[in-house]
Amino acid sequence: MLLGLIAAAAATGGGPVVCPFRLVTGLPCPTCGMVRATRHVLNGEPADAWRTNPLDAATLLIGAPLAACLLIANRLGRWAVRMRVSRTERRMLWISAALLLGANWAYVLRSGI
Repeated sequence: MLLGLIAAAAATGGGPVVCPFRLVTGLPCPTCGMVRATRHVLNGEPADAWRTNPLDAATLLIGAPLAACLLIANRLGRWAVRMRVSRTERRMLWISAALLLGANWAYVLRSGI
C-alpha cells in the first residue's frame, strides 16, 4: 500500500518527501530524482530524464537493455559475456562506481532537484 502511495505521488509529481536522508539532512541524497527520471524514460522523454538524474537515465537507457539482452542470451544457453576480474580490477570498478555516484550527487546538489 505504501509503495502504491509513493508511486502515485511520483506519477503526479507531488506528495510527501519519503527519502530518509532528505528528511534528516534537508539535502537531496545521491540518487534523488530517480523516480522522476524513470517516469521521464517511460514517457519517452530521455532528455528530461537526463536533466533530472543522469546516472539513473544512463542506467535505464543503456544498462537495462544490456541486462535484458544478457538474460535472454543466458536463457538461450549462450553466455554473451564471460569475464574474469582480478582483485585490482574489482577495486578499480568499485572506485569508478563511487566516483560516478559522487559526480551524480554533485549534479543533483547543484541542480537543486
